[in-house]
Amino acid sequence: MTKIVFMSAEVSFHLHATEDEERCLSTFAETLGIEPQQFAKSVLTGHYGNEVKRYVAHLTGQKADDWGRLLISKLDEEDRKHIAREVERHVDEHGKLYLRLDKQSLVDGSVRLGSSDVVRVKLKPRFRWNTLKMYDEFARLFLEARKG
Repeated sequence: MTKIVFMSAEVSFHLHATEDEERCLSTFAETLGIEPQQFAKSVLTGHYGNEVKRYVAHLTGQKADDWGRLLISKLDEEDRKHIAREVERHVDEHGKLYLRLDKQSLVDGSVRLGSSDVVRVKLKPRFRWNTLKMYDEFARLFLEARKG
């Protein structure tokens, strides 16, 4: 079993004027297990003057650890294997794990990695070891996860 314990989690995403805010929030709540009221909302102006809503939720302590493990278990098996193989691309120099989840997949009820229209996830572990040990522990976490 992995020794990684998450002390905080941050989940953020943007919604554009063409996206159904209520539908996205309720669907993300169902798929990700974070209630809509946990997201702080700010309104930004896009490049062409359009309104863009940014949502950010912060989890800490045991809730962050439980949620992070649940998220990893919900992640598509092929994506978990991909992250385990390329873990160094998802972990920064401070040991934080970064994931980009496909927003459309979340709306469809599944958790998949994405690259363009994404929900960003940052998981911060409680302890930090040397880089290679961190990579090994994160890879183990993804490979040992059971579909949740």
